[in-house]
Amino acid sequence: MTQTQYTPGPWYADGRDIMAAPDDCVGSVTTRSTPEITTANACLIAAAPALLAALEALLRISDDVMGSLERQAAYRTARAAIAQAKGEA
Repeated sequence: MTQTQYTPGPWYADGRDIMAAPDDCVGSVTTRSTPEITTANACLIAAAPALLAALEALLRISDDVMGSLERQAAYRTARAAIAQAKGEA
């Protein structure tokens, strides 16, 4: 996989803003939903670097394991999610 450049984590949600540091806003969530949903969306987006790292780590330790068709489908799904997160899909 190629190395995609993005603001390094960890990120955290501050209301509707996704922050990488107290003075480094990497994004803001704008929605017509309630403030609670807006904050929940920001929390999910802020978890992106950690989720990406976790999926990559799981795939590294699982690449040599042959398993059921269900497991193989899960690996394909994880790889597709990583590619999407990196802008490769």
